[in-house]
Amino acid sequence: MNSFRYRHRGIALVYAIFVMFSLLLLIGVALDTARVYYANHQLQVAADGAALAALESLPSSPATGRTKAVAVLKANYADARTITVSNNPSNSSGAEIVTGFYNRSKGTFTWVADSSGSTTSINACRVNLSDTSLGGPVGLIFGKMIGIQSASLGRGAIAMIGGGNGIGLLLLNNSAAGSLSLTGNATLNVPKATIQVNSSNNNAAKATGNSYAITASALNVTGNTSISRSNLTVNTNQPTIADPIAGYYPVPNSSNYGTASPDTSYHNGTYYYPKGLNLTGTTTVKPGIYYIGGNPSATIGLTLSGNITANNVMFYVTGTKPISIPSGNSSITISPPDPSVSNDFGADTYQGIAIWRDNTNAAVETLNLSGTPNLSVSGMVYLPKTAINASGDVGSVGTQMVADSLAYAGGGNGSFDINYDASKAIGRARMLVK
Repeated sequence: MNSFRYRHRGIALVYAIFVMFSLLLLIGVALDTARVYYANHQLQVAADGAALAALESLPSSPATGRTKAVAVLKANYADARTITVSNNPSNSSGAEIVTGFYNRSKGTFTWVADSSGSTTSINACRVNLSDTSLGGPVGLIFGKMIGIQSASLGRGAIAMIGGGNGIGLLLLNNSAAGSLSLTGNATLNVPKATIQVNSSNNNAAKATGNSYAITASALNVTGNTSISRSNLTVNTNQPTIADPIAGYYPVPNSSNYGTASPDTSYHNGTYYYPKGLNLTGTTTVKPGIYYIGGNPSATIGLTLSGNITANNVMFYVTGTKPISIPSGNSSITISPPDPSVSNDFGADTYQGIAIWRDNTNAAVETLNLSGTPNLSVSGMVYLPKTAINASGDVGSVGTQMVADSLAYAGGGNGSFDINYDASKAIGRARMLVK
């Protein structure tokens, strides 16, 4: 009887050891599994960041975008290992980082070659990461006890440009006939971008005669239009597009600006000209944010006349006095704040905006543009309460323009040009789609 009792005690000990070993093995496998899940999570975070970083240079420079994606990946780790991939200089469709076109309605990504010349169709970056990017799979510790030596990793992301991207000329008037009006041989060039007319009028966009020309990705009109060209896609009864600045960008505050003495070589920084700013002759305006107007006794707003160069500058004009660009053989060059080349106050907040006319006035004012063939603006021109009357050869009026309305009468071989750059577009969104 006693020997039987002792034999059962021995069996119980074997059972206890077996149960403890099984529990430890389960815990070990759980730890291995958690390690694999965490490494995959790290890969996902890195892939998301890399895909979004690439969009900064799309569509104009996809190769640069892929290089930026690689830089983000190199700054990340997974399973305590560096993520190493190629920047895919030839944009091979099977590489880890690929740029191309994402169709949101179909949920499909299509590779687009850099050499195709169709950079306007490049709106997305796809990043696919695997354990190859880490030098091999995750080696398991406890999994080996059940015959599993390692676990593979794999995560990916697709990010695309969306939102306000694609609008080169936005006319905000919501009811006027001829919110966009072309006469004579007017040539309106908005290549690689859309013209949006928010007016619901039955003749919101119109043309007089048959000598006008429009270059744009499309003409979208909330109401209707008499404009028709074989090379132009015209869409009527379209939804309005919201103002990309109002409510999204902080309005400059005059208390942030000092007092500047008006001289022909303006100084670095941010300056306040409450009675207006008149730039004439040969003038070089150095980088900064210029707060102009607001004093009730002001007789001018911003006047640009002469040979003017203003790089890394934003002119913010407030008060009741408008912007004036008199006709004449002038040369006016303006580029907006760029924080990569200027650390002046506001360069990061207002990057990409060259001229900002506030929208606090109840009445719509007029800006006449005529006979200024050397006008060259490389940023957004924001004139939400301004009706633009233009004629002749106006030149390059910006990379994006927002205005109340535009009436343009051509003349000679002149044109009204908006040279849209999607990589610097105001109001566009960058979003992860997969």
